[in-house]
Amino acid sequence: MSRNNEKNIKKHNDKLHKAQDKLKQAEMLRKEKLKQITKKFNEDKASEKQCNYIMEKNKFSEVKSGVQQIIDFIAKKNAREANTKLAEVSEQLDELLDFAEEDEDLMEISRYQVLLNQLHQKIVGLNGQATESI
Repeated sequence: MSRNNEKNIKKHNDKLHKAQDKLKQAEMLRKEKLKQITKKFNEDKASEKQCNYIMEKNKFSEVKSGVQQIIDFIAKKNAREANTKLAEVSEQLDELLDFAEEDEDLMEISRYQVLLNQLHQKIVGLNGQATESI
């Protein structure tokens, strides 16, 4: 009797197909896991970008509130407090400038520096008015 009879061939083909199906299944599982990992990675990246955006906004919001306080002090004709706050905000801007990497951040910092220079001129004007009235 020959080894290559129909029954043995069918057994061999069944084993072969079973092994091929197993390999295909494993490959599909790997692809699915890769998709999940990629999706998770992209979600994390998006989340990280959003956090960075929020952090940047928070940094500039501190500067913005400091500038508002300076303006309030100038409106109250309190040059000493305005000058002190101006120094603090200027220091914050210098720190942001040291760590700025994006062009948008540099442009925003530049805008605030120009504004602080104008406020400084206003404070100097207040000091001049205070000495004239004395």
